[in-house]
Amino acid sequence: MANLMVPTAKMNEILNSVERELKQLQETLKRLASSEFSMRAGGHIGQALPSIAALKQKSSILDQLEVTETIKNDASKILKDYAQAVLDFTFIDEQRVVDRDFPKDERQRMHDIVSQLDKPFIFARSVASLVSIQSEISPNPAIELMVVNLLTIELVECLHWRKGALGFMFSATMIQQNRNEELEDDFLESSIKHLESMMEVRKKYDTSAQISPRVVKGRGGDEIEELTRNGVWSDSHLLALMYTGEMCYWRYSCWKGTAIENVEYKKKAIDVLSTYENLVTKFTSLKGWKADRAQQLLKELNSL
Repeated sequence: MANLMVPTAKMNEILNSVERELKQLQETLKRLASSEFSMRAGGHIGQALPSIAALKQKSSILDQLEVTETIKNDASKILKDYAQAVLDFTFIDEQRVVDRDFPKDERQRMHDIVSQLDKPFIFARSVASLVSIQSEISPNPAIELMVVNLLTIELVECLHWRKGALGFMFSATMIQQNRNEELEDDFLESSIKHLESMMEVRKKYDTSAQISPRVVKGRGGDEIEELTRNGVWSDSHLLALMYTGEMCYWRYSCWKGTAIENVEYKKKAIDVLSTYENLVTKFTSLKGWKADRAQQLLKELNSL
């Protein structure tokens, strides 16, 4: 294939946008580095973040590069640094909202967190689309594969997990505090999709994906195959499976008999919760995991 030049002005425009946002996040994170949230973020905040000068050097390099792995690697480095900064920054904001039990007058902050967690995907898709056009790569799913390669599977999973888990925490808080009227059906639905996406990433985009050593320990080949077939590659994936089932239950039961009742969520809840129950009860090596809640919800669903 002949070498094709990436339109550097457009590429630089995208990467400069990432750079500007990363700089803002860096400044905010530095201000918060000595706060209580830095300890709760697991030590990520305040650690060495990429310098703006280094990013400018990366960006200027693009002026001389053709469509090669090098150009994607340079863009990937910037995007990964940005995604990690977003994860650190939103963790702080998320903890504030969670600690205050999602006050109604701060609801927009919750949605802003999700929007911020979406931005690494938006920027990565812009880079992937630009490269794919110049390389004559067909659109989806090739572009989505490139997005995963640019950000890495681990970061893609983490971004989906954080968005989905936030939806679970919000919905669980509303229900536990009898604030069902504050539930948002569209937010619940999107949170379900994020957790489903998290569990599908490795199956769709990494044929050589390896299950977490913590999960694989003491398990036979058949057990590993069944876990991964159901999207369970780690403890977080197994928790995501349970969260998904419970959110599907809420989506159906909380709007049952209303204009936006959706029986498909009842079917999905039964399917997902049954899968979780089967895995936890079938494999004795999944010690510490309980199926009680799943069984309770399944009983309620079958009576609805």
